[in-house]
Amino acid sequence: MPWYLWFYTAFHYSDYIHHTQVGVALFTVIALWSFSVMFSRIYLGVHSPADVLSGGVVGGLLLTVWLQASWQQCVGE
Repeated sequence: MPWYLWFYTAFHYSDYIHHTQVGVALFTVIALWSFSVMFSRIYLGVHSPADVLSGGVVGGLLLTVWLQASWQQCVGE
């Protein structure tokens, strides 16, 4: 979900996100949060590295579907 928010704001508010330090800070926070959650799952023994990797792949696929749906809604197709 955080990555969806990042791409959504990057597409719809590109001038604000790409040309300000807010965009860099937002990207940094989202990236650190995502990697810390992945690392904590492995460190605590809740998931194996294969679980985390496959979850990342599934999350990436869902992200592309959500972005495609969002883009079609904006364009009006």
